[in-house]
Amino acid sequence: MAQADGRLAAGERGSTVRRIEAALVDDIAAGNLSPGERLDEVRLTERFGVSRTPIREALSRLVAQGVL
Repeated sequence: MAQADGRLAAGERGSTVRRIEAALVDDIAAGNLSPGERLDEVRLTERFGVSRTPIREALSRLVAQGVL
């Protein structure tokens, strides 16, 4: 549940990050994202309806896993 100031609680943020991460992996597997294609944070925030923080967290996790 969102906090009074509009921020997501830690558990919600984590599930949002995992959802974004999974969607990007699916896009890569389906060929919707080409090797070397730049990912635009602003476009991703619009697509997923979130701020840049969960986008950056998801991208960082994918980099750490060697996916990006």
